[in-house]
Amino acid sequence: MVFAGMSGTAIADAAGLGTIEIKAMKDHGYDTEFAVGVTAASATLGPIIPPSLPFVIYGMMANVSVGALFLAGILPGVMMAVLMMLTVAYFAHKNGWGGDIKFEWPRVLKALAETAVVVLWPLSLWFLIVKVGLQPQLTVLGGAVVLFTLDRIFRFQAVLPIMTPVLLIGGMTTGIFTPTEGAIAACLWAIGRASSGTARSTGSRSSRCRSTPWKPPRPCCSSWPPPASSAGCSPPPASPRR
Repeated sequence: MVFAGMSGTAIADAAGLGTIEIKAMKDHGYDTEFAVGVTAASATLGPIIPPSLPFVIYGMMANVSVGALFLAGILPGVMMAVLMMLTVAYFAHKNGWGGDIKFEWPRVLKALAETAVVVLWPLSLWFLIVKVGLQPQLTVLGGAVVLFTLDRIFRFQAVLPIMTPVLLIGGMTTGIFTPTEGAIAACLWAIGRASSGTARSTGSRSSRCRSTPWKPPRPCCSSWPPPASSAGCSPPPASPRR
């Protein structure tokens, strides 16, 4: 569903996520046929979840508002996604697929909190722009800065990716940018999300390295590979070539 909000076509969804999604489902115990069926069925969300390439083409040919078409595709896309998730959950529970992740209430509460952030952020911007009368461009820019700051502090997992369709639809319906400019806005949003994730992972790795003391290697063993009782031996130096 998130990838459908970025690609806009079913072929791109199937080609972009097909190999990764099928392999991940097979690693978690899903049947190959079921994994392929889920990938093919979920790819149909691409032309429905905005922004949609067929909607843009139809709007240009029929002289219809592209923003209105995007808004009309939200409810059917969400309903299809929910029904697909319920179907996959039913068959996974029935056949015991994907049972390697233990159910935890803190994980559920965190997901609900991130969902609340996704809902409240655009509503807050709409209130500030429409009711208070602030300038749209500065309000959206300030809201993006606040959102990235919250993501850096609370380490959200899905807020920024899910916010991509919200950014596109909200920007086009409020007149901040056109559908063509929305593609640029989505690219900048994805770059910012990647930069935030890279900085976060780099910081976590550096903190782990600082917390782990360095231990010098043990003397080389007489034979290589070493026996089981001499674990931790470093390999002997390679002999120079003649």
